[in-house]
Amino acid sequence: MLQVNLKNLEDIKNRIIYILGKEFICEMDSFKTIGLKQSEVERAYSRVHPFAIWWDSFKKDIQNSKATGKMMLSENSLRVITLLSALEDIENVPNFIRILNSIRGKGTFYSAFFEANIASIYFNRGNEIKIQEEGIIKNKRVSDFILNAISGDVFLECKSLENFNLKESPLWNQLIQRIHGILKKYKKSWEVNMFAGKQINGKDMEQLCLKIGIDIKNNNIGERVIDKYFKVNYKKLYEWDQKIYGAIQIHLAEIGSFETEMLVNESYIQISQNCTLVQVMPYIELDVSERLIREFKKAVGQIPKSGPGIIHIEIPYSKGEQFLKVIDIAYPQIYKKLNLESRRVNAVVISGAVIEYGTETPLVYNHYVVPNNNPRTKLPEDYYIIGTYDTGLPLADLEGTIEFDFKLKDEINPGIPSIIFNHCDRTGEHQMRVWSSWNKKLRMDIVNPILGRVFIEAEYDGFVLNSQYRFAGRWSKEELGMFVNGKKKAVKKNE
Repeated sequence: MLQVNLKNLEDIKNRIIYILGKEFICEMDSFKTIGLKQSEVERAYSRVHPFAIWWDSFKKDIQNSKATGKMMLSENSLRVITLLSALEDIENVPNFIRILNSIRGKGTFYSAFFEANIASIYFNRGNEIKIQEEGIIKNKRVSDFILNAISGDVFLECKSLENFNLKESPLWNQLIQRIHGILKKYKKSWEVNMFAGKQINGKDMEQLCLKIGIDIKNNNIGERVIDKYFKVNYKKLYEWDQKIYGAIQIHLAEIGSFETEMLVNESYIQISQNCTLVQVMPYIELDVSERLIREFKKAVGQIPKSGPGIIHIEIPYSKGEQFLKVIDIAYPQIYKKLNLESRRVNAVVISGAVIEYGTETPLVYNHYVVPNNNPRTKLPEDYYIIGTYDTGLPLADLEGTIEFDFKLKDEINPGIPSIIFNHCDRTGEHQMRVWSSWNKKLRMDIVNPILGRVFIEAEYDGFVLNSQYRFAGRWSKEELGMFVNGKKKAVKKNE
C-alpha cells in the first residue's frame, strides 16, 4: 500500500492520470451530478463506469483534506489508492496492457481490479508472474496468470463475485425518493421502513412503489408483507404541519433519508415540520456458496488437468462481521466440493477487502485458504499460497492440544481483528488461528484433513496491555475447547 499524506495527494492523483491515461480520465471527469435531482443522480450512478464514481469521490476528498488540514479519505478513495498501488507494482510485467484495458472497460473493471491486486501480491513476494491473454489457446481455456517457481509453474485463475449492492442501491434510493414524494402528496408525516428478503430488481421497485402508495393514501398504519419478500412498516411521526422545536434525533439505516422543512426563528431555535423518514434494510446474502461454487466450476476448466493450480475468488463485502459470516457458511461447502471433485486444483483462496477505519491501512485484504488434501500435482517447494503463514509448527489431525504464552503489545480495538496466534502451512492443509474477531469474540479456527474446518468462540473480556497470558486450545473429533490462564473460556461439541 502506498504511503499517503496531505502533501502527496496531488502527486498520487497525477500518477493515476498517468497510468490510466489522460483520455480515460477525461472521460471519467465528464461524470458530474451537480444540479441533478436525487433520482437523476441514482440513474447516472447506475449507467456510468464504476471508476468514475471512485474518481469523483477521490477528487472531492482531496479538496476536503486540504481545506480541513486532515486526511479525509472515503472508501472509494481508499480503493483508488489501492488500485494505483497494484498497477504500479505490475506495470512492467509482460502483457500488463491486458489488465489495464480491462480496468478501462465498464463490464470488466471489478474483476480486473481483483486480478491486479492478486498479481501485485505475488509480484511483491518476488515471484515471476506471467499475465496471459484471455480466451482459448489450442482448444483449451487458459488461466489468468502463470507463476514461474524455480521447481515448476503454478497456474492462477481469479474470479470476482458480482456485488449486487451496486445494482440495488440506485433502485432503493430511487424508490426512497418516490416514497418521500408520495408522503408529501398525501400530507403524511410518517416513517416508512422496508425490509428486503431478496435482491430487488426494477419490477420489484415499481410494485413496491405502487402498493406502498396505496397504503399511504388509505392511511394504513402498521405492518404488511408485499409480494412475499418485502416487509413494510408504517409509523406516524407527527401531524402534518405540526411544528417541532429543537433538533430531531434520527438514526438512519444502511440506506435511507430524512426530509423536513426547516427554519430558525428569531431566538435561533430550529423549527421543523412536515418530516418524512424512509429507509430500507436491504437483503444480505450470507450464503454465497452457490455463486462461489459456480465461479469455482468455471475456474477449474482454466487450470490444466495436470495442475498445479490455485483459484482466487473475491467476495464483495467490505464489512468484516458480514464477511466472516459468509466465510463460516461457504468455506465448508467449497472445501467439500474441492476435495471430492477436482484434483487439478491445489487450493481455493477466498478473499475480501474489508474496511477497518482507525488502522494504518484501512482497506485490508483478508485471504482464507481452502486446501485440496489430495491434488494430482504437488505445489513447487518454493511456492507459497497467498494467505499462508507457515510457522513450522506440527499440528496433530485427530486430536491435540496447543499451549503458548502471549503478551499484547498493542491494544485490541473492539470490532477490529487482532491476531494472537496464526499458523497456515504452505499448502493450507493445516491451519490454526487464535484471534479477536470482527464480532468482538475470542475465537479459535482449525483446519486439518480429519476435522475439515471447525471453530469455537467465546466472549472477549479484554486483555491488559503488556500482561502475560497463557492460552490453551484443544481439539478432537468430538469437541473443541479454549482456556486462558487455566480458566475455561468455551467448550463446543463438533457437529
